[in-house]
Amino acid sequence: MLCCQTVTFGPPPSIDAGSTSLWQLVRDLSAKRRDAPAIEMAGGTPTTYAQLLAFCEAVESELRLIDVDRAGLVAVLVEDTAAMAAAFVAIAAAAVCVVFDSGWHVEEMARYARRLPLRAVVVDANLDLDVSTWAHRLGRPVLSLSRDRSGALAVTGAAGRAGRPPALRSDPPAPGDAALLLATSGTTSEPKIVTLTHDNVLSAAAATVRAYDLTAADCRLNVMSLTHVQGLVGSTVGTLLSGGRLVCTPRRWDPHRFLDWLEATSPTWFSASPAMHGQIIAAAGGRGLDLRRTTLRFLRAGSGALSAALRTTLEDAYEAPVVESYGMTEAPQTSSTLLDPAGRRTGTVGRGTGCELAVLGEGGEVTRSGAGELLVRGRNVTPGYHGDAETTRRAFHDGWFRTGDLGSIDGDGFVSILGRLKEIINRGGDKISPEEVDRVVGLHPAVAEAVAFGVPDPELGEALAVAVVGVPGRSVTAAELRRFVGERSTQLKVPTHVRFVGEIPRTRNGKPRRQLLADEFAAEAARAAEGRPAPPSGEPDGSVLSIVLDAFRDALPERTVGPDQRFLDMGGNSVLATRLVASLRSRFRVEVSMQVLLSDGGTPRAVSELVSGTTAAE
Repeated sequence: MLCCQTVTFGPPPSIDAGSTSLWQLVRDLSAKRRDAPAIEMAGGTPTTYAQLLAFCEAVESELRLIDVDRAGLVAVLVEDTAAMAAAFVAIAAAAVCVVFDSGWHVEEMARYARRLPLRAVVVDANLDLDVSTWAHRLGRPVLSLSRDRSGALAVTGAAGRAGRPPALRSDPPAPGDAALLLATSGTTSEPKIVTLTHDNVLSAAAATVRAYDLTAADCRLNVMSLTHVQGLVGSTVGTLLSGGRLVCTPRRWDPHRFLDWLEATSPTWFSASPAMHGQIIAAAGGRGLDLRRTTLRFLRAGSGALSAALRTTLEDAYEAPVVESYGMTEAPQTSSTLLDPAGRRTGTVGRGTGCELAVLGEGGEVTRSGAGELLVRGRNVTPGYHGDAETTRRAFHDGWFRTGDLGSIDGDGFVSILGRLKEIINRGGDKISPEEVDRVVGLHPAVAEAVAFGVPDPELGEALAVAVVGVPGRSVTAAELRRFVGERSTQLKVPTHVRFVGEIPRTRNGKPRRQLLADEFAAEAARAAEGRPAPPSGEPDGSVLSIVLDAFRDALPERTVGPDQRFLDMGGNSVLATRLVASLRSRFRVEVSMQVLLSDGGTPRAVSELVSGTTAAE
C-alpha cells in the first residue's frame, strides 16, 4: 500500500511561474521587469533584466556560430560569481550548462572533461592562469566573458570577435530538455553526473518562491557556492522567478565582509551553513553590531543540521524567523520549514515543497510512517545520471528516487533526517543515526555545532564519537555532555568519545565530513598507542603552548608551525584568523583578538602567554 504526504500551496507569488524554460523565463521577465536590477556583485553595477536578456541572446548567437545546438554540452569556468550566475542562465537557456568549479585542481577538471563530449567552454578573465591555460588546451572553442567600462557583461567569440554577434536563433527548449549537468559532491573518485531539465530547475525554483513567499520586492544576498545546486537553482533561478534581485559575493568567505554587505545591500534574506551563521554572529559581536536593525525578514540554514542553541541565538540576534531546507543535487528544494510558525517543527526540515516524500521500509514497502530510506518523486527530481543507465536504474524504486538518506515522516508530514545510510554507526550490532546524536548534543546551550561519527572499537566494532564546537562565552565538559545526552536518549546514543574542536571540516558545499573526523581520530589514537613524541616546542602534551600549537596547526594545515613563527608569516589571513580565534575560544573559553594574531606578536608562544595570563586572572 502506498501512502505519502505532500503540501499543496496556493498560486505562487512569482510573476512568471508559467515559464516552461529558462529562455522563456528571461524573455518574459525582460518584458515585465525591464530596468529592474536582476543580478549584481556586491558593490558593483547591477545587470538589469533587459541586460540579462541581451547577454543571453549574445551567448546563444556565439554558440550557434560554432554549431553548438540546444543539446550541446558547454562547460563554464567563471570566477566572478555574478558573471557565473548570468552565464549559467545564458548557457542553460541556449544549450546544456556543464558546471566546472574553478577551485578544482586541473587534474580533477581533466578527468571530468574526459567523461563528457564538450562542445565549447566559457571562461572569464579572473581565472587562475593554470586553469585558463588548461581550458584553452582542451581543443574546444572558448568564449570569454568580461565587463565593459560600465560594468555590463560582454562575451567574446571563439574567433576573438568582440561585440554583438549577429542574432542567430533556434526554437526554445522544451520543459524536458536538459538544462544543467552537475557533479555530485560524493567522496568517490568519480562523482556521478546529474542531469537536471528545464522543468526540474523551474519546479525547484518555484518551490523556493512558494515556501518563502518571495516577491519582486525581495533581495537575496548570496554567499552559497554557484557551482552547486542550491546556489544555482534556489538562489539564482528562484530569485529571478520571483522578479527579485540577486546580490552575489566573492567566492572567498569572510564573515566580516559579509556584515559590510549586509548593511550596504539591504537584503531581505540569505542562506548559509550553520558554521557560517555562527561566524557571522561572532563577527557581529566583535563589532558590537545590532543585527536587529537589518532589513532581513528571514534567514535560511542548509548544508547541515542546525543545533537548537544556534537556532535560538540566530532568532534572538536578528529577531527574524530561521527556516531549514532539505534537498540534493538530484532533487533540489525537496522540503522546507516555513515562515509561518505552524510550518516549523523543531528537529525537522519541514514538509515536502510541491513534491511527494515517502519512506522505503525494510521489506521494500513504500509508506509515510516510521523510519527508513527517504524517497522523493515530483517535477524537481532528475531523470537520471548522464551516460550511466545502470546507476540511474539503481537510484529509483518504482518511480521514486532513493535519496540515500535515513529519515522519518510523522503523521503531519514533517520530515526528520537521521543520517546517510552509509554513515550509520554500527555499535555492537545496534544501528545509530549520527544526525540524531547531532541534534541531541546540539540541544545543550553551550554547543554551537555537533557532528557524530563512528570510530573503531575492539569489542563493539564501532564506538560513538562526537566533535563539538562550543558557543562563545559558555563552557561544558565531556562528562557534562555525556550526562546531558543520557538524560534525553538511550544509553546507546551516549558518545564514548567527545572531541572539542574549533570548527567542523566540511565539503565544498558545506556538508560535514564525518569520515575525515573519524580518520583524524584514528590517527590520533594510533599516535597515542605508539607513544606520541613531544611536540616540536618541547612542551609536554596538554600544556597551554602545546594546545595553542595544535590550534595553529588546525588553522594552517599545510604549514609547518613553530612556537615563535608569526601567524602572517605562516600564510595566515583574516579569514584563517577568524577560524583560529574560534578554535582558541573553544579550547580555552577565552577571547583572543584578531588584531593580536595579525600583529607582529601573533606567534603561538605569545598567544599561549596571553591565554595563560587571562585564565590565571579569571
